[in-house]
Amino acid sequence: MAALLIGAAGLGLWQLNRPLPQAAELIARDVPHGATLVDARGPLAYRRGHLPAARRLWARDLISFGETAGGLKTLEELEQQVKSLGLEPGGLVVVYDDGDGQEAALVLLVLRSFGIDARLLQGGVDGWLAGGGELSDGPEPQAEREAPPSEFDRRLIVSLDEAQVHVAENEVAPVDVRERAAYRQGHLAGAVNLPGIEIMPGGETPRWSALNRALGPVRITGDTHPLVYGADAAQAATGWLALAAYGVEHIHVLTDPYPSLVAEGFEVSEVEVPAATSTRTSSVCWR
Repeated sequence: MAALLIGAAGLGLWQLNRPLPQAAELIARDVPHGATLVDARGPLAYRRGHLPAARRLWARDLISFGETAGGLKTLEELEQQVKSLGLEPGGLVVVYDDGDGQEAALVLLVLRSFGIDARLLQGGVDGWLAGGGELSDGPEPQAEREAPPSEFDRRLIVSLDEAQVHVAENEVAPVDVRERAAYRQGHLAGAVNLPGIEIMPGGETPRWSALNRALGPVRITGDTHPLVYGADAAQAATGWLALAAYGVEHIHVLTDPYPSLVAEGFEVSEVEVPAATSTRTSSVCWR
């Protein structure tokens, strides 16, 4: 009987702490041999100390501070930023920040939208140091050449115009990853609330048990097409990363901040939505 109880307890513990289905494709526990490192922090943090041979792509350099402050820059500007890294085609890229996850998640989202095999370094600089790694204060290595990225995936990061059509036709399920207080003040009509601060607390790698508990009430299933948005592009990227690591497919990300969605005429509501629903069953219609 004791052995049976121990086995059952062990099974329950495994269920609570089992690995996320797609974590290995998105999150690196260490730096694989031959991987290119990309530092998502700002220039001052980089100069104070960075992982050896890391190139730099500050998440803030991807964000617009014009009319759509907090959203991503234009496709042409994003492409130039990615080209400047000089990444080798087919190579593995590992992105890191100080460990809060938001800067690295945004850079990761942009790189993957250009078809680059990029992963987030678990724990960032803090995790690297805790594991015995050392930092360098040397200059940023210069790319030998600009490398044009692959074609931009317009199904992953979608435009406001296209998203508005699919929201109106109930082909996507809006997922608001802002904090609950902001959600209650107003959100896209039909949007469920999945606060990024709860599914990735402190920027930590999400746990299966926490995500399973959060996703259960909103009923995001394999057939759901989540349309993720937040207060800004970085918050939306964090929500995308957690859902993608959990194994949710067909995720579409609106990187424009919530006020921009309101200004563009998206229908908004203050009524809390208990479950996510969408009628789309594939991504083939996304241009």
